[in-house]
Amino acid sequence: MPKNKEQPWQKNWEKKKALGSGGQGITFLVTRKSDKTSGVLKLLKYGDNEQARGRMAQEARNLQVLNKADCKVPAVLETNADQFENSNVQLFMIMEYIEGQTLADAIDKGGRLSLQAAASIAFDLSGTVQMALEYDVIHRDLKPENIIVRAIEPADLVVVDYGLSFRPEDDLGGTQSRETLDNDFLSLPERRVHGGDRRDARSEFTYICAILYYCITKHRPVDLVDGSGRLPHQRPGHTVAEALPNEERVKKLEVFLDRGLALDINSRFPSITNLQERLHHVIDSQTNNMEESPNIFAANSRLRLLKNDRVTQLAAYREYGKKLLDVLQKVYSEYQGDMLKPYKLLTAKAPQAIQDIEGTDKIGCHFLRVITVDNHKDKVYICYQLCAKGPECGIYRALLESSTENSSRLAVVERWEPLLWYNDNLKSDDIRQAVIDFRAYITKAMKHLEQTLLNKNVDQK
Repeated sequence: MPKNKEQPWQKNWEKKKALGSGGQGITFLVTRKSDKTSGVLKLLKYGDNEQARGRMAQEARNLQVLNKADCKVPAVLETNADQFENSNVQLFMIMEYIEGQTLADAIDKGGRLSLQAAASIAFDLSGTVQMALEYDVIHRDLKPENIIVRAIEPADLVVVDYGLSFRPEDDLGGTQSRETLDNDFLSLPERRVHGGDRRDARSEFTYICAILYYCITKHRPVDLVDGSGRLPHQRPGHTVAEALPNEERVKKLEVFLDRGLALDINSRFPSITNLQERLHHVIDSQTNNMEESPNIFAANSRLRLLKNDRVTQLAAYREYGKKLLDVLQKVYSEYQGDMLKPYKLLTAKAPQAIQDIEGTDKIGCHFLRVITVDNHKDKVYICYQLCAKGPECGIYRALLESSTENSSRLAVVERWEPLLWYNDNLKSDDIRQAVIDFRAYITKAMKHLEQTLLNKNVDQK
Protein backbone atom coordinates (compact mmCIF):
# COMPACT_ATOMS: atom_id res chain seq x y z
CA MET A 1 0.00 0.00 0.00
CA PRO A 2 1.53 3.39 -0.97
CA LYS A 3 2.65 5.42 2.04
CA ASN A 4 1.02 8.64 0.82
CA LYS A 5 -2.40 7.01 0.45
CA GLU A 6 -4.98 8.13 3.00
CA GLN A 7 -5.49 5.48 5.63
CA PRO A 8 -9.11 4.25 5.91
CA TRP A 9 -9.73 5.53 9.44
CA GLN A 10 -8.69 9.10 8.50
CA LYS A 11 -12.01 9.79 6.76
CA ASN A 12 -13.85 10.18 10.09
CA TRP A 13 -11.14 10.38 12.75
CA GLU A 14 -8.17 12.54 13.67
CA LYS A 15 -5.14 11.15 15.47
CA LYS A 16 -4.12 12.95 18.69
CA LYS A 17 -1.38 10.95 20.40
CA ALA A 18 0.09 7.48 20.85
CA LEU A 19 -1.27 5.50 23.80
CA GLY A 20 0.67 2.27 23.83
CA SER A 21 2.09 -0.73 22.03
CA GLY A 22 1.44 -4.41 22.67
CA GLY A 23 2.38 -7.71 21.09
CA GLN A 24 -0.26 -7.45 18.38
CA GLY A 25 -0.99 -3.77 17.81
CA ILE A 26 -0.37 -0.08 18.41
CA THR A 27 -3.02 2.22 19.91
CA PHE A 28 -3.64 5.96 19.53
CA LEU A 29 -6.05 8.45 21.02
CA VAL A 30 -8.28 9.84 18.25
CA THR A 31 -11.28 12.15 18.01
CA ARG A 32 -14.19 11.89 15.62
CA LYS A 33 -14.22 14.83 13.23
CA SER A 34 -18.00 15.25 13.29
CA ASP A 35 -18.60 15.54 17.04
CA LYS A 36 -15.16 15.34 18.78
CA THR A 37 -15.98 12.02 20.43
CA SER A 38 -12.82 10.41 21.80
CA GLY A 39 -11.85 6.93 20.70
CA VAL A 40 -8.94 4.50 20.76
CA LEU A 41 -7.53 3.58 17.35
CA LYS A 42 -5.89 0.18 17.07
CA LEU A 43 -3.61 -0.67 14.15
CA LEU A 44 -1.71 -3.88 13.58
CA LYS A 45 2.05 -3.95 14.00
CA TYR A 46 2.32 -6.50 11.22
CA GLY A 47 -0.54 -5.69 8.91
CA ASP A 48 0.32 -8.37 6.35
CA ASN A 49 0.34 -11.19 8.91
CA GLU A 50 -2.64 -13.46 8.21
CA GLN A 51 -3.02 -14.60 11.82
CA ALA A 52 -2.80 -11.04 13.18
CA ARG A 53 -5.50 -9.91 10.73
CA GLY A 54 -7.75 -12.78 11.76
CA ARG A 55 -7.26 -11.94 15.41
CA MET A 56 -8.26 -8.32 14.87
CA ALA A 57 -11.45 -9.51 13.19
CA GLN A 58 -12.01 -11.92 16.09
CA GLU A 59 -11.43 -9.12 18.62
CA ALA A 60 -13.92 -6.83 16.88
CA ARG A 61 -16.58 -9.55 16.76
CA ASN A 62 -16.06 -10.55 20.39
CA LEU A 63 -16.25 -6.94 21.61
CA GLN A 64 -19.45 -6.40 19.61
CA VAL A 65 -21.03 -9.54 21.07
CA LEU A 66 -20.05 -8.68 24.65
CA ASN A 67 -20.89 -4.98 24.44
CA LYS A 68 -24.35 -5.84 23.09
CA ALA A 69 -24.79 -8.09 26.14
CA ASP A 70 -23.91 -5.13 28.46
CA CYS A 71 -20.61 -6.72 29.45
CA LYS A 72 -18.09 -4.21 30.78
CA VAL A 73 -15.91 -3.93 27.68
CA PRO A 74 -15.37 -0.99 25.29
CA ALA A 75 -17.81 -0.51 22.39
CA VAL A 76 -16.51 -0.75 18.82
CA LEU A 77 -17.20 2.64 17.21
CA GLU A 78 -15.88 1.85 13.72
CA THR A 79 -13.83 -0.91 12.08
CA ASN A 80 -13.11 -2.54 8.75
CA ALA A 81 -11.85 -5.77 10.35
CA ASP A 82 -14.47 -7.79 8.48
CA GLN A 83 -12.21 -7.32 5.43
CA PHE A 84 -9.38 -9.25 7.11
CA GLU A 85 -9.11 -11.72 4.23
CA ASN A 86 -8.25 -8.92 1.76
CA SER A 87 -4.54 -8.30 2.34
CA ASN A 88 -4.69 -5.07 0.31
CA VAL A 89 -6.86 -3.41 2.98
CA GLN A 90 -5.17 -1.84 5.99
CA LEU A 91 -7.23 -2.98 8.98
CA PHE A 92 -8.19 -0.68 11.82
CA MET A 93 -10.52 -0.65 14.79
CA ILE A 94 -11.71 2.33 16.80
CA MET A 95 -13.03 1.55 20.27
CA GLU A 96 -14.76 3.58 22.93
CA TYR A 97 -12.31 5.57 25.06
CA ILE A 98 -12.75 4.55 28.71
CA GLU A 99 -11.96 7.24 31.28
CA GLY A 100 -9.73 6.01 34.08
CA GLN A 101 -6.33 4.48 34.71
CA THR A 102 -5.14 0.93 34.30
CA LEU A 103 -5.16 -1.31 37.35
CA ALA A 104 -1.36 -1.47 36.97
CA ASP A 105 -1.10 2.32 37.33
CA ALA A 106 -3.62 2.37 40.19
CA ILE A 107 -1.60 -0.12 42.25
CA ASP A 108 1.88 1.02 41.22
CA LYS A 109 1.06 4.65 42.06
CA GLY A 110 -1.55 4.26 44.78
CA GLY A 111 -0.11 1.31 46.67
CA ARG A 112 -1.50 -1.91 48.05
CA LEU A 113 -5.19 -2.42 48.73
CA SER A 114 -6.98 -3.81 51.75
CA LEU A 115 -8.36 -7.33 51.53
CA GLN A 116 -11.86 -5.87 51.25
CA ALA A 117 -10.95 -3.54 48.35
CA ALA A 118 -8.92 -6.23 46.55
CA ALA A 119 -11.82 -8.68 46.87
CA SER A 120 -14.14 -6.04 45.40
CA ILE A 121 -11.78 -5.87 42.40
CA ALA A 122 -11.79 -9.67 42.05
CA PHE A 123 -15.59 -9.93 42.33
CA ASP A 124 -16.16 -7.25 39.69
CA LEU A 125 -13.62 -8.81 37.34
CA SER A 126 -15.12 -12.28 37.86
CA GLY A 127 -18.54 -10.93 36.91
CA THR A 128 -17.18 -9.74 33.55
CA VAL A 129 -15.37 -13.03 32.95
CA GLN A 130 -18.52 -14.99 33.88
CA MET A 131 -20.67 -13.04 31.42
CA ALA A 132 -18.07 -13.41 28.66
CA LEU A 133 -17.97 -17.17 29.20
CA GLU A 134 -21.74 -17.31 28.75
CA TYR A 135 -21.04 -16.14 25.20
CA ASP A 136 -18.07 -18.55 24.85
CA VAL A 137 -15.51 -15.70 24.84
CA ILE A 138 -12.19 -16.31 26.60
CA HIS A 139 -9.93 -13.25 27.00
CA ARG A 140 -6.64 -15.20 27.38
CA ASP A 141 -4.55 -12.13 28.33
CA LEU A 142 -5.97 -10.86 31.62
CA LYS A 143 -3.47 -8.65 33.46
CA PRO A 144 -3.49 -5.27 35.27
CA GLU A 145 -2.50 -3.40 32.07
CA ASN A 146 -5.67 -4.67 30.35
CA ILE A 147 -8.06 -3.51 33.07
CA ILE A 148 -9.29 0.08 33.25
CA VAL A 149 -10.34 1.24 36.73
CA ARG A 150 -13.24 3.68 36.90
CA ALA A 151 -13.50 3.21 40.68
CA ILE A 152 -11.64 1.14 43.29
CA GLU A 153 -14.28 0.58 45.97
CA PRO A 154 -16.84 -0.44 45.15
CA ALA A 155 -14.91 -1.69 42.14
CA ASP A 156 -15.92 -0.60 38.65
CA LEU A 157 -13.64 -2.12 36.02
CA VAL A 158 -13.63 -2.35 32.24
CA VAL A 159 -11.68 -5.18 30.57
CA VAL A 160 -9.87 -4.12 27.39
CA ASP A 161 -7.54 -5.60 24.74
CA TYR A 162 -9.32 -8.70 23.46
CA GLY A 163 -6.61 -9.16 20.81
CA LEU A 164 -5.88 -12.75 21.91
CA SER A 165 -9.48 -13.64 22.73
CA PHE A 166 -11.05 -16.84 21.49
CA ARG A 167 -14.61 -17.82 20.57
CA PRO A 168 -15.03 -21.36 19.21
CA GLU A 169 -17.85 -20.76 16.73
CA ASP A 170 -15.86 -18.23 14.67
CA ASP A 171 -12.17 -18.76 15.40
CA LEU A 172 -10.64 -16.40 12.85
CA GLY A 173 -7.15 -16.05 14.31
CA GLY A 174 -6.62 -19.56 15.61
CA THR A 175 -3.73 -20.42 17.88
CA GLN A 176 -1.36 -22.90 16.27
CA SER A 177 -0.61 -26.08 18.20
CA ARG A 178 3.07 -25.11 18.66
CA GLU A 179 2.39 -21.46 19.50
CA THR A 180 2.68 -20.18 23.07
CA LEU A 181 0.47 -17.57 24.70
CA ASP A 182 2.70 -16.19 27.41
CA ASN A 183 1.62 -13.38 29.73
CA ASP A 184 4.31 -11.24 31.36
CA PHE A 185 2.13 -10.73 34.45
CA LEU A 186 1.61 -14.46 35.07
CA SER A 187 2.97 -17.23 32.86
CA LEU A 188 0.80 -20.36 32.97
CA PRO A 189 2.15 -23.78 31.95
CA GLU A 190 -0.98 -24.68 29.97
CA ARG A 191 -0.54 -21.54 27.86
CA ARG A 192 3.22 -21.92 27.46
CA VAL A 193 4.20 -25.54 26.78
CA HIS A 194 3.51 -27.60 23.66
CA GLY A 195 0.40 -29.70 24.09
CA GLY A 196 -1.14 -27.33 26.65
CA ASP A 197 -4.74 -26.21 26.30
CA ARG A 198 -4.67 -22.51 25.40
CA ARG A 199 -8.51 -22.47 25.43
CA ASP A 200 -9.23 -23.72 28.95
CA ALA A 201 -11.47 -21.25 30.79
CA ARG A 202 -9.92 -22.25 34.12
CA SER A 203 -6.85 -20.21 33.16
CA GLU A 204 -9.06 -17.10 33.34
CA PHE A 205 -9.91 -17.95 36.97
CA THR A 206 -6.20 -18.27 37.77
CA TYR A 207 -5.56 -14.76 36.41
CA ILE A 208 -8.33 -13.40 38.68
CA CYS A 209 -6.63 -14.96 41.72
CA ALA A 210 -3.27 -13.57 40.60
CA ILE A 211 -4.77 -10.08 40.24
CA LEU A 212 -6.24 -10.39 43.76
CA TYR A 213 -2.77 -11.30 45.04
CA TYR A 214 -1.21 -8.37 43.14
CA CYS A 215 -3.70 -5.85 44.54
CA ILE A 216 -2.90 -6.97 48.10
CA THR A 217 0.90 -7.26 47.82
CA LYS A 218 1.85 -5.03 44.85
CA HIS A 219 3.98 -7.97 43.66
CA ARG A 220 3.61 -9.46 40.20
CA PRO A 221 3.51 -13.25 40.43
CA VAL A 222 5.36 -13.74 37.07
CA ASP A 223 5.34 -17.55 37.36
CA LEU A 224 3.22 -19.98 39.34
CA VAL A 225 6.21 -21.57 41.09
CA ASP A 226 9.73 -20.37 41.82
CA GLY A 227 12.91 -22.46 41.84
CA SER A 228 11.92 -24.01 45.16
CA GLY A 229 8.42 -24.89 44.05
CA ARG A 230 6.75 -22.10 46.04
CA LEU A 231 3.57 -20.38 44.84
CA PRO A 232 3.61 -16.54 44.60
CA HIS A 233 2.01 -15.96 48.02
CA GLN A 234 4.45 -18.42 49.69
CA ARG A 235 7.69 -16.69 48.68
CA PRO A 236 9.58 -14.86 51.48
CA GLY A 237 9.17 -11.11 51.16
CA HIS A 238 6.14 -11.53 48.92
CA THR A 239 3.55 -13.20 51.15
CA VAL A 240 0.03 -11.95 51.82
CA ALA A 241 0.72 -12.34 55.55
CA GLU A 242 3.49 -9.73 55.29
CA ALA A 243 1.24 -7.39 53.26
CA LEU A 244 -1.67 -7.81 55.72
CA PRO A 245 0.03 -8.13 59.16
CA ASN A 246 -3.11 -7.33 61.18
CA GLU A 247 -5.65 -9.15 59.02
CA GLU A 248 -7.44 -11.98 60.86
CA ARG A 249 -8.63 -13.55 57.61
CA VAL A 250 -5.16 -14.02 56.12
CA LYS A 251 -5.05 -17.79 56.83
CA LYS A 252 -8.26 -18.36 54.87
CA LEU A 253 -6.90 -16.12 52.11
CA GLU A 254 -3.76 -18.27 51.91
CA VAL A 255 -5.88 -21.41 51.57
CA PHE A 256 -7.88 -19.68 48.83
CA LEU A 257 -4.70 -18.77 46.93
CA ASP A 258 -3.25 -22.27 47.45
CA ARG A 259 -6.05 -23.53 45.24
CA GLY A 260 -6.47 -20.54 42.93
CA LEU A 261 -2.78 -20.50 41.98
CA ALA A 262 -2.11 -24.25 42.01
CA LEU A 263 0.37 -25.47 39.41
CA ASP A 264 -1.92 -28.33 38.29
CA ILE A 265 -4.90 -26.82 36.47
CA ASN A 266 -7.09 -29.68 37.71
CA SER A 267 -6.42 -28.58 41.29
CA ARG A 268 -7.62 -25.00 40.68
CA PHE A 269 -11.16 -23.64 40.87
CA PRO A 270 -13.33 -25.59 38.41
CA SER A 271 -15.83 -22.75 37.80
CA ILE A 272 -16.20 -19.03 38.28
CA THR A 273 -19.10 -19.63 40.67
CA ASN A 274 -16.92 -21.84 42.85
CA LEU A 275 -14.22 -19.15 42.92
CA GLN A 276 -16.78 -16.50 43.92
CA GLU A 277 -18.25 -18.67 46.67
CA ARG A 278 -14.83 -19.44 48.13
CA LEU A 279 -13.78 -15.80 48.07
CA HIS A 280 -17.05 -14.82 49.77
CA HIS A 281 -16.19 -17.39 52.45
CA VAL A 282 -12.84 -15.66 53.02
CA ILE A 283 -14.39 -12.19 53.24
CA ASP A 284 -17.53 -13.13 55.17
CA SER A 285 -15.61 -15.03 57.82
CA GLN A 286 -15.20 -11.71 59.65
CA THR A 287 -17.79 -9.40 58.10
CA ASN A 288 -21.08 -11.27 58.12
CA ASN A 289 -23.10 -8.24 57.05
CA MET A 290 -21.17 -7.75 53.80
CA GLU A 291 -23.63 -7.31 50.93
CA GLU A 292 -23.22 -9.58 47.95
CA SER A 293 -22.21 -7.45 44.97
CA PRO A 294 -25.09 -6.78 42.53
CA ASN A 295 -23.43 -8.39 39.50
CA ILE A 296 -22.55 -11.55 41.45
CA PHE A 297 -26.08 -11.81 42.87
CA ALA A 298 -27.57 -11.27 39.41
CA ALA A 299 -25.36 -13.94 37.83
CA ASN A 300 -26.16 -16.48 40.55
CA SER A 301 -29.85 -15.57 40.56
CA ARG A 302 -29.97 -16.13 36.81
CA LEU A 303 -28.74 -19.69 37.35
CA ARG A 304 -31.42 -20.29 39.99
CA LEU A 305 -34.14 -18.88 37.74
CA LEU A 306 -32.91 -20.94 34.79
CA LYS A 307 -33.24 -24.01 36.97
CA ASN A 308 -36.61 -23.28 38.58
CA ASP A 309 -38.55 -20.62 36.64
CA ARG A 310 -40.26 -21.87 33.47
CA VAL A 311 -40.66 -18.43 31.84
CA THR A 312 -36.93 -17.70 32.26
CA GLN A 313 -36.05 -21.17 30.97
CA LEU A 314 -38.12 -20.86 27.80
CA ALA A 315 -36.84 -17.34 27.09
CA ALA A 316 -33.23 -18.56 27.45
CA TYR A 317 -33.90 -21.56 25.21
CA ARG A 318 -35.26 -19.27 22.49
CA GLU A 319 -32.12 -17.13 22.77
CA TYR A 320 -29.90 -20.21 22.46
CA GLY A 321 -32.03 -21.46 19.57
CA LYS A 322 -31.51 -18.28 17.60
CA LYS A 323 -27.74 -18.65 18.10
CA LEU A 324 -27.91 -22.19 16.77
CA LEU A 325 -30.04 -21.22 13.77
CA ASP A 326 -27.61 -18.45 12.86
CA VAL A 327 -24.80 -21.02 12.72
CA LEU A 328 -26.86 -23.46 10.63
CA GLN A 329 -27.72 -20.58 8.28
CA LYS A 330 -23.99 -20.02 7.70
CA VAL A 331 -23.58 -23.69 6.81
CA TYR A 332 -26.61 -23.48 4.52
CA SER A 333 -25.08 -20.52 2.66
CA GLU A 334 -22.04 -22.66 1.77
CA TYR A 335 -24.16 -24.88 -0.48
CA GLN A 336 -25.93 -22.28 -2.62
CA GLY A 337 -25.82 -21.96 -6.39
CA ASP A 338 -24.41 -24.97 -8.21
CA MET A 339 -22.42 -26.32 -5.27
CA LEU A 340 -24.52 -29.52 -5.14
CA LYS A 341 -25.59 -29.74 -8.79
CA PRO A 342 -27.85 -31.45 -9.91
CA TYR A 343 -29.25 -31.07 -6.37
CA LYS A 344 -30.33 -27.80 -4.77
CA LEU A 345 -30.53 -26.96 -1.08
CA LEU A 346 -33.34 -24.43 -0.59
CA THR A 347 -35.27 -22.69 2.16
CA ALA A 348 -38.38 -24.70 2.90
CA LYS A 349 -41.93 -23.64 3.65
CA ALA A 350 -43.55 -26.68 5.18
CA PRO A 351 -45.44 -25.72 8.36
CA GLN A 352 -46.96 -29.19 8.55
CA ALA A 353 -43.48 -30.50 9.35
CA ILE A 354 -43.45 -28.59 12.62
CA GLN A 355 -45.69 -30.76 14.68
CA ASP A 356 -46.05 -31.09 18.44
CA ILE A 357 -43.71 -33.59 20.06
CA GLU A 358 -45.46 -35.38 22.87
CA GLY A 359 -44.38 -34.36 26.37
CA THR A 360 -42.52 -31.22 25.29
CA ASP A 361 -43.12 -27.47 25.10
CA LYS A 362 -42.53 -25.95 21.66
CA ILE A 363 -39.93 -23.16 21.83
CA GLY A 364 -40.78 -21.51 18.53
CA CYS A 365 -37.35 -21.93 16.95
CA HIS A 366 -37.12 -24.15 13.89
CA PHE A 367 -34.96 -24.60 10.82
CA LEU A 368 -36.28 -26.18 7.60
CA ARG A 369 -34.35 -26.81 4.41
CA VAL A 370 -35.34 -28.87 1.37
CA ILE A 371 -33.30 -30.90 -1.11
CA THR A 372 -34.55 -30.97 -4.69
CA VAL A 373 -33.05 -32.24 -7.93
CA ASP A 374 -33.22 -30.61 -11.34
CA ASN A 375 -36.39 -31.37 -13.36
CA HIS A 376 -38.08 -33.37 -10.59
CA LYS A 377 -40.83 -32.48 -8.13
CA ASP A 378 -39.83 -34.91 -5.38
CA LYS A 379 -38.40 -33.22 -2.28
CA VAL A 380 -36.71 -34.26 0.93
CA TYR A 381 -36.97 -31.97 3.96
CA ILE A 382 -34.30 -31.60 6.65
CA CYS A 383 -36.06 -30.33 9.76
CA TYR A 384 -34.78 -29.09 13.13
CA GLN A 385 -36.78 -27.64 16.02
CA LEU A 386 -36.23 -26.83 19.69
CA CYS A 387 -38.53 -28.26 22.35
CA ALA A 388 -38.31 -28.01 26.12
CA LYS A 389 -38.86 -30.96 28.41
CA GLY A 390 -38.65 -30.21 32.11
CA PRO A 391 -35.47 -28.27 32.91
CA GLU A 392 -33.84 -29.27 29.60
CA CYS A 393 -34.07 -28.17 26.00
CA GLY A 394 -33.85 -30.67 23.18
CA ILE A 395 -32.75 -30.07 19.61
CA TYR A 396 -34.93 -32.43 17.57
CA ARG A 397 -34.33 -33.48 13.99
CA ALA A 398 -36.44 -35.25 11.37
CA LEU A 399 -36.20 -36.19 7.70
CA LEU A 400 -39.44 -35.93 5.70
CA GLU A 401 -40.36 -36.18 2.01
CA SER A 402 -43.02 -35.19 -0.49
CA SER A 403 -43.56 -36.95 -3.79
CA THR A 404 -44.96 -36.11 -7.20
CA GLU A 405 -48.03 -38.21 -6.46
CA ASN A 406 -48.91 -36.38 -3.25
CA SER A 407 -46.94 -33.16 -2.91
CA SER A 408 -49.31 -31.63 -0.36
CA ARG A 409 -48.47 -34.15 2.37
CA LEU A 410 -45.15 -35.04 3.92
CA ALA A 411 -44.18 -38.63 4.61
CA VAL A 412 -41.77 -39.59 7.36
CA VAL A 413 -38.33 -40.78 6.30
CA GLU A 414 -36.86 -40.47 9.80
CA ARG A 415 -39.15 -39.47 12.65
CA TRP A 416 -38.45 -36.68 15.12
CA GLU A 417 -35.59 -37.64 17.45
CA PRO A 418 -33.55 -35.52 19.88
CA LEU A 419 -30.10 -34.71 18.55
CA LEU A 420 -28.84 -33.35 21.88
CA TRP A 421 -30.01 -31.98 25.22
CA TYR A 422 -28.76 -29.05 27.27
CA ASN A 423 -29.95 -27.35 30.45
CA ASP A 424 -27.83 -24.21 30.70
CA ASN A 425 -26.18 -22.39 27.81
CA LEU A 426 -25.71 -23.83 24.34
CA LYS A 427 -22.02 -24.74 24.43
CA SER A 428 -19.62 -24.64 21.50
CA ASP A 429 -19.44 -28.46 21.43
CA ASP A 430 -23.24 -28.57 21.05
CA ILE A 431 -23.08 -26.14 18.12
CA ARG A 432 -20.31 -28.16 16.47
CA GLN A 433 -22.37 -31.33 16.89
CA ALA A 434 -25.40 -29.67 15.24
CA VAL A 435 -23.25 -28.43 12.34
CA ILE A 436 -21.77 -31.88 11.78
CA ASP A 437 -25.25 -33.39 11.92
CA PHE A 438 -26.66 -30.87 9.41
CA ARG A 439 -23.87 -31.57 6.90
CA ALA A 440 -24.41 -35.32 7.32
CA TYR A 441 -28.16 -34.94 6.77
CA ILE A 442 -27.66 -32.93 3.60
CA THR A 443 -25.80 -35.95 2.23
CA LYS A 444 -28.39 -38.37 3.64
CA ALA A 445 -31.23 -36.38 2.05
CA MET A 446 -29.51 -36.44 -1.37
CA LYS A 447 -28.93 -40.19 -1.09
CA HIS A 448 -32.57 -40.81 -0.21
CA LEU A 449 -33.80 -38.61 -3.06
CA GLU A 450 -31.48 -40.35 -5.53
CA GLN A 451 -32.78 -43.76 -4.45
CA THR A 452 -36.38 -42.58 -4.72
CA LEU A 453 -35.87 -41.40 -8.29
CA LEU A 454 -33.98 -44.54 -9.33
CA ASN A 455 -36.71 -46.74 -7.86
CA LYS A 456 -39.34 -44.86 -9.85
CA ASN A 457 -37.40 -45.53 -13.05
CA VAL A 458 -37.31 -49.23 -12.24
CA ASP A 459 -41.07 -49.28 -11.56
CA GLN A 460 -41.80 -47.48 -14.83
CA LYS A 461 -39.86 -50.10 -16.75
